[in-house]
Amino acid sequence: MRSTIAAPFLALLAACSGGLAPVEGGDATAEGGNGGGAPGGFGGGGIEAEDCVTLAPAAIDFGTTDLGCQTLERSLVVTNRCEGPITLGGIDQASVWDPEVFLLVDAPATPQPLLPGERAGFAFGFRPKALGSEEASISIGFAKDRALLAKLQGEADPESLVTDVFHMPGRPKADVLWVIDNTQTMAPHRQRLLDHLEAFPQWLTHHSVDLHLAVTTTGLAPAHGCGGAAQGGEDGRFHPIDGAHRIVTNPADDLIDRWMKNVDVGVCHNSGFPFEAAFRALSEPLILETRDSRHDGPWDDGNAGFLRADAALSIVFVSARDDASFAWGRSLDDYIDFFIGIKGPRNSNLFRLHVIGGTPQGSPGCLIEPANRLGAAADATEGLWLDLCDLSADASEWEPNFSMPSMRNSPQRFFLSERPGDSNGDGAVDELDLQLEVNGVPRPARFPSGSRAWTYDPISNAIDFSPLGIPRPDSEIIVSYQRPCPGA
Repeated sequence: MRSTIAAPFLALLAACSGGLAPVEGGDATAEGGNGGGAPGGFGGGGIEAEDCVTLAPAAIDFGTTDLGCQTLERSLVVTNRCEGPITLGGIDQASVWDPEVFLLVDAPATPQPLLPGERAGFAFGFRPKALGSEEASISIGFAKDRALLAKLQGEADPESLVTDVFHMPGRPKADVLWVIDNTQTMAPHRQRLLDHLEAFPQWLTHHSVDLHLAVTTTGLAPAHGCGGAAQGGEDGRFHPIDGAHRIVTNPADDLIDRWMKNVDVGVCHNSGFPFEAAFRALSEPLILETRDSRHDGPWDDGNAGFLRADAALSIVFVSARDDASFAWGRSLDDYIDFFIGIKGPRNSNLFRLHVIGGTPQGSPGCLIEPANRLGAAADATEGLWLDLCDLSADASEWEPNFSMPSMRNSPQRFFLSERPGDSNGDGAVDELDLQLEVNGVPRPARFPSGSRAWTYDPISNAIDFSPLGIPRPDSEIIVSYQRPCPGA
């Protein structure tokens, strides 16, 4: 039995003569002494007397109720069947119990005389604080050194505490292709772009994303000034075409060095074809070949091994001018359909296309052509369209979004199986009414800094993790809460 020491409700008041009668359906017993009762409950030590004061029932069983929920009231009734009046005293504890669990809801003022045939009732309720059964023994004084004993009992329903268990999926996979403009118009933006690109794989690695990163250029033919084995004419091949780590994966001690070498594509062309370059990079035969059959070179310059069936795919176009791939006879819709088709129309959530380029509103002091065709493709695939002229303002969006939808595949929302109740009684159902653990460790709703780690959304009845609060892959998430009380 779980109990809490508490002071008696009322002191015993007893001053009368009379006897006791056995209670039908129970064992109400008169006890001698100061009204504290005999240890252990209801038996032993009865006074031989005329049985004319009764208590009914001798025990109240509140049954099973939900944790923290109060039952309907039940009453103990004292009846004077004696030939003369008695004086009814108050309630005392015959055992130590918590008055916030067994609640005295209503009681007569005492001392109170009861004439022959009169009765008085004491109403109780039960509101469990903990799982398991609870018991209490009470005494009701009616005469000097005499009292009636009654038993109260009830149990918290183990099923009233709901526990939902969720499992984070394993390490998310992301194949991310960057198509970087290597035309002369990129010259004013090149260094600023390189400065921001370094952090991209670091963020993904920190969040345990299984990466395939690759870079190609918007150049389809060689041009003087870009350098490298392809002379700026990657033609869809990953840059550099003679590199040892053209597909950057993690973990790798020199991950950043490999990445930064690949993204430094130079500037040389006058025209760029972002869509066509990405189309050639991800289509057959190049995507299946170790060595590109279209070019007679000594390098393993094919793109085989980049695409994975179980990985999300993102394409990031970086361009200081709009796309001119219509020159190759394919429409904007043709390119969009092709890119979406790589994962299949039913798996459109596994693909996003993003753009870092000129925006329609432009940027003061930065002359750049709006990337309207590229931006339309980003909008069609729920991707981002960020401003190349103002990278610092948008850089915070890169990591959690350009890795999308891989990070979107790591769920941030978990739907609860039942509606939580207002367990703390503050009038609102919120994070304070739920207990959340990640791998057995309590996870407060806020970080020490005060920012949100997770929230409870009562409309969708779900737990939402913030981007920084998402548990790591393969984590176990346990959410515990109480069901609402009946009628709440």
